[in-house]
Amino acid sequence: MNTMPDEELLALWVEDELQGTDAATVEAWAATQPEWLEHRDQARQMKSLLRAHLPAAVEPPYADFFNSRISREIAREAAGAAPVTGPSAAAAAVRSGFSSFWRFFLPTTAVAGMALCFWAGTRAGNRVIPGPSVGQSGPVLYTPE
Repeated sequence: MNTMPDEELLALWVEDELQGTDAATVEAWAATQPEWLEHRDQARQMKSLLRAHLPAAVEPPYADFFNSRISREIAREAAGAAPVTGPSAAAAAVRSGFSSFWRFFLPTTAVAGMALCFWAGTRAGNRVIPGPSVGQSGPVLYTPE
């Protein structure tokens, strides 16, 4: 096999994840390509080094806290979003009041900001920017030494 396999097949072969007839064809091609055999050996060495020094899985910190919050939200959704009572009810009321305020305030602020920028742009125009001196009649080409 003289043609080089595509990059995807080569990447899978280097990572030892290629199987079946594709693996056999890439192996036959790679038998004549010592640099690709070296790439695969380096990848294997790196994998073994990483496995030796890194744990396979790490438990996230405070997993019980996050899982309990997720379970609580799932139960609340399943119950049809029943009203919340207690201190969290006051927090929910405050959040809903803020959200209705921000829903009105943010677009209004954006429109006012655009109007202010448009007005400032019309006032800042018509300024003459000085050009090159009269003695220069053409473009100047800058070349660093």
